Amino acid sequence: MYIEVLYLKILWYTKSMNMKSKGFTLIELLVVVAIIGILATVVLSSLSSARERARDAKRLADIKTIQNALEIYHLDNGSYPRSANLASGIPNSVPHNATSSNASWANFEALMGITLPRDPVNDVVGDGNYLQNGGYAYLYRSMGGNCEGQEYELWYKLETDSSGGGSVGRCGSSARTGNGGRYVVGFSPAG
Repeated sequence: MYIEVLYLKILWYTKSMNMKSKGFTLIELLVVVAIIGILATVVLSSLSSARERARDAKRLADIKTIQNALEIYHLDNGSYPRSANLASGIPNSVPHNATSSNASWANFEALMGITLPRDPVNDVVGDGNYLQNGGYAYLYRSMGGNCEGQEYELWYKLETDSSGGGSVGRCGSSARTGNGGRYVVGFSPAG
């Protein structure tokens, strides 16, 4: 009889152990959810960074494309596009500025005779003239006065580099320098 009771106890204990091992405890589930959450955060942050780098690479390629188009225009016409009144009446622009985030860019394209790239984000917050207040767009500006058609400025902004940089010599005045995350490229004759 003692052996039968012992056998029944072992059988009951084995069954109860089997029942416990059929599922996960709350602690185990919380640990798994926490690990998945950490991995998702790491993956999403690296994807966001990769997207920013990809947009910046496109911006740099676009600026080179626009510069090449401007040089071809200069070879064909003896000057860069004169943009006096190019953006007149367009919101967030003043004469001499064409911003890729508004209709002035279409006017600039018509003047150039080709379709030009636009910034991947292509939005301007606040004052679009110099890409301030966190906006992203390209800006073309032909300098006025005696320098009209002889020099230009192309402004752009990168998402992964906020230092700004580049400088363009200016006809008759000091050089224009990129700053605050805004970059400037262009051409000015020596002297």
